[in-house]
Amino acid sequence: MTEDIARELGEISATLKHMKEVQEKQGETLATVDSRLRKVETRSAINGAITGGVMAVAVTLIKDKFKI
Repeated sequence: MTEDIARELGEISATLKHMKEVQEKQGETLATVDSRLRKVETRSAINGAITGGVMAVAVTLIKDKFKI
């Protein structure tokens, strides 16, 4: 009976070690994705700000053109 318990504890230990390794790999992957997503979000915010500014100026110019 003791051998069975020792074997099962060994299996549980190996499973837990494997789960920890997988979790660490997922953490590294998430960190990589997070940094890439941060770059994309920054570019999107800059593009949105520039586009909004250009549209505001364009609308103002169009309104002034038709005010005559």
